[in-house]
Amino acid sequence: MISLRLDVTIPAISSSSSGFLFFLTNLRGYRHLKLGIHIITDKYTDMQLRHLATLLIASLMSCGGETSPGGGTTPTQPVVPVATSITLSASSISLNSLGQTASLTAVVTDQNGAAMSGQAVAWSSSDTGVVTVSNGTVTAVADGSATITATSGTLTATASAIVGQEPSTISLSSDSLIMRSVGAEVDLTAAVLDALGGTVEGAVISWTSSDEGVATISFGSTGSEAGTVTAVANGSATITATSGTASATASVTVAQIPSTITLSSTNIVLTAAGETAELTATVLDSLGVAIVDGVVIWTSSDSTIATVSDGTVTAVLDGTASITATSESASATATVTVSTGVSSVFAGGYHTMILKTDGTLMATGSNSDAQLGDGTTTDRSTPVTVMTRVASVSAGEAHTMMIKIDDDALWGVGDNQQGQLGDGTIIDRTTPVQVMTGVAIVSAGSRHTMIIKNDKTLWATGRNQEGQLGDGTTTSKSTPVEIMSEVSAVSASKWGSAPGGGRSMILRTDGTLMGTGDNQAGEIGDGTRTGRSTPVQVMTGVSWMSAGVQHTMMVKSDGVLWGVGWNSNGQLGDGTTVMRLSPIAINVGN
Repeated sequence: MISLRLDVTIPAISSSSSGFLFFLTNLRGYRHLKLGIHIITDKYTDMQLRHLATLLIASLMSCGGETSPGGGTTPTQPVVPVATSITLSASSISLNSLGQTASLTAVVTDQNGAAMSGQAVAWSSSDTGVVTVSNGTVTAVADGSATITATSGTLTATASAIVGQEPSTISLSSDSLIMRSVGAEVDLTAAVLDALGGTVEGAVISWTSSDEGVATISFGSTGSEAGTVTAVANGSATITATSGTASATASVTVAQIPSTITLSSTNIVLTAAGETAELTATVLDSLGVAIVDGVVIWTSSDSTIATVSDGTVTAVLDGTASITATSESASATATVTVSTGVSSVFAGGYHTMILKTDGTLMATGSNSDAQLGDGTTTDRSTPVTVMTRVASVSAGEAHTMMIKIDDDALWGVGDNQQGQLGDGTIIDRTTPVQVMTGVAIVSAGSRHTMIIKNDKTLWATGRNQEGQLGDGTTTSKSTPVEIMSEVSAVSASKWGSAPGGGRSMILRTDGTLMGTGDNQAGEIGDGTRTGRSTPVQVMTGVSWMSAGVQHTMMVKSDGVLWGVGWNSNGQLGDGTTVMRLSPIAINVGN
């Protein structure tokens, strides 16, 4: 038997303190310990001391008893388990997908290391923005790290939790692209996902093309999550986006669609049957890039005028046709003019000017004043080419005036002693010289020229002794002067320095016929034989007229023919040889 006195100093704690109970409980194993307990304290009331004493007695009674007088022992009371530690099933966990979970279990053990059941455990996360925990189930919220704590009473245990998403799949904004123009661009966007479909923010994505000769891929302006696909040439390629071990592909087909067609020429002139010209067509997509080997179909609007085969145009007969090149919905047209013959002819004093349908001007006859315009003064008995691209021509007594197609420019050649060419000189010209532009109509008289411009103003140049220019004087001009406006036609009389050699008949836009110049035979038609230097009115309702040497013929808008002036040879056609000072209607029968 061991005798022991304990002086116990009790702090100011509750008498039910677990620490004090622990002290008492641990006395139970000393079956042969005799205690004398001296409580040293001044911090408890009598009532509290009595309660403490009761606890002491109860504790001591649970200790092993003394040997009984009969040689037996008092039975040992069971040891009360006390929670002394807490452990977790793992000290760290790693999660690689948002929403992924992992389970932690906590085991509370007593003083002897035995697991205790039914112990309340509270769970917490140091950063719920990274992971949350509920009853030991840890759920990933965002990349990062946090500490999971399990608490039971005063006992705690921790485990580290790390969330680091790993790419599992990639989702592309499109898995198939069709591009219709070379140079066209399309943005592809890629979303990198973890195993549970959560977006992996900031994932690094690399982009590749299986054939950069067809399509290239480059990072877009928003970073590696966007790639810009650029069409390079017709064909197919595969675009691949890769992040870690994850990848996704999109097929790219570049197939240009014709948008426009350009032709090597839009205006062709052929001057002989069987003559050919080559047209080439360039097919372009919507961005203006040529489509290599684009299929073009050629057609002619009138194969009796011109045919076409693979761009080769062949003349058949005179006329105009349209040649069309078509590629799918795109088309372009060229005009072909076949001019194998003569469109008009003009007789001068002793020379002839021939205008072909293709605008080629030819000349033949007397050339003593260089009126043919071939650069010589040699007479010609067969036509020679003078110039091309001519729209119209008029032959005077010994000079020739012509209007070009392209700019409506007036040119003149030949006799110029009276300034009739209008080039500001009185020098004869063996090759055509330009006079003015914007001309619509020209009429060459004996030694003067009448001109109507595109604005319908009337101009005149050359001999003016008879007032034939109509400018109110009888002074010749070597540069054109403006006479009047609103003129639709004019006819200058020809042949001879004798009477009738200088007169101009003028038709205004309202159908009024006027005349100026020599009037000795009444050829102006104003009822007199008085010469005029300013145009006078003859009649109204006229649609056309023509001035001869000393007579004038006119057609009214009702189709009736009229004549006036010298008639000694019956040139008026009125059935007489009587000179007429005023126009007379001519019966031409049925």
